[in-house]
Amino acid sequence: MKKYRKRNNKVFIVSILIIALLFVVSSLVINIKSLTTSYDLDRFYDYEVNASSAVIYATLKDKESFVENYGSREVSLRYGQNILPIQIKTNNSFIKEYSLNIERIDNRSTDARLSNLFISNQEINFDKDKYTYNVSVGADIDSLNVNATLNSDSAKFVDRYGPRVVKIENGLNVIFIKVRSEAGTEKSYKINVFKNSDKTDDITYNDKLESLTLVNEKIDFDPDVFEYDITTTKANIDVYAFASNPSYKIEISGNTTLEEKENTISIKILDDKKVVNEYKIKVNKESKKESLENSTKLQDLNINGLNINFDSNKYTYDVSLDALDKLIVTAYPYLQSSKVSISENQKNNIHQIQILVTNEAGDSKTYTINIKENNWSFIQEIITVMFTFIICIIIIILAKYWELKTSKKKKNSKKKISSSNKNIKKNNSKAKPRKKKRNKVKVPKKKKRKVKNK
Repeated sequence: MKKYRKRNNKVFIVSILIIALLFVVSSLVINIKSLTTSYDLDRFYDYEVNASSAVIYATLKDKESFVENYGSREVSLRYGQNILPIQIKTNNSFIKEYSLNIERIDNRSTDARLSNLFISNQEINFDKDKYTYNVSVGADIDSLNVNATLNSDSAKFVDRYGPRVVKIENGLNVIFIKVRSEAGTEKSYKINVFKNSDKTDDITYNDKLESLTLVNEKIDFDPDVFEYDITTTKANIDVYAFASNPSYKIEISGNTTLEEKENTISIKILDDKKVVNEYKIKVNKESKKESLENSTKLQDLNINGLNINFDSNKYTYDVSLDALDKLIVTAYPYLQSSKVSISENQKNNIHQIQILVTNEAGDSKTYTINIKENNWSFIQEIITVMFTFIICIIIIILAKYWELKTSKKKKNSKKKISSSNKNIKKNNSKAKPRKKKRNKVKVPKKKKRKVKNK
């Protein structure tokens, strides 16, 4: 029985040791594999071309092969960014992925404006940057001939929204002329035609602007946004603003003789000298020298949301990341007219990101980010596995210790039981009554009579 128990204990201990060792080995293999794949994944290469297609050609190392449909091939390029992956299967069955970021230069025209707009028998004060017009016609007018010319030869009218004859009904009639540029952007000109009345009571207006345009300055206008910020080097900015209600007047101030500081352009909407609403544009005027210096700089740089203490005058940064496969770099140029391109390469154990900022004159500066993969997480996992293994060993030792202790207790208890049994036997033997010795009665011997001879 004792031998059987000892054999079971040995089997139990050996099985726990084997399970712990397998856990350690498998964890190390999994972690090494994940580290290798994260190190090889997502290698980006940036190219800029002026073509509608590109041929991707890649060479392989020994015992490597392309993943199907991700090897050398010819691809069509759309305007703007094209991300083309190349996947390679190594001899260790790992998948390495390289990404080609091909930027197709978009030199198409974005001009979607009209150069002129004509409405039969009507005079309008046309401006190609004004997109809403109001016209009144008499009761005898049943149709209007709307004609327009394009400002760019490469632009086109949107189907069913070009020059045409429009039937006019009583009350309000809304006519749209829509233009699509070569690059695909669209702009709409709106013509409100009122029949039978010179009044516009049938139309519901608001007290906001219909459109707001700054000449040669970019602004994302929204009628519900009343404050804007821009940066310029100009001393004067031409502002075109049109109210939704044609009876309101527009008063513009602060757009001339701008100083090299923060200036405010005010656009007020007036109803008989009463201000019903006001839009403000804060203009930060830079000197030409300052603008030229900043034109090749970044305004902000973000790497995976990390705080890198970015300074536009600092051009090299060192960053540590846990995994390169989750690398996200966002760069914002100081001037909207500047162009930003990002490239990537590998030098020894350093992953290097280069951000090139180029101004309109062709001058450029490069920001460099040296990214070192942080292996501390992998080391932590190894330590965790080893710690788990040590805990298993300690548990086994404690279990063995407890087993020996309990076996000793059992032996001691058996000894005590055996000794107590002996004592009991002794006590029992002492307690037995002694047999009384019978007194032997001495029988007198009969004397033999001697017979005398006669």
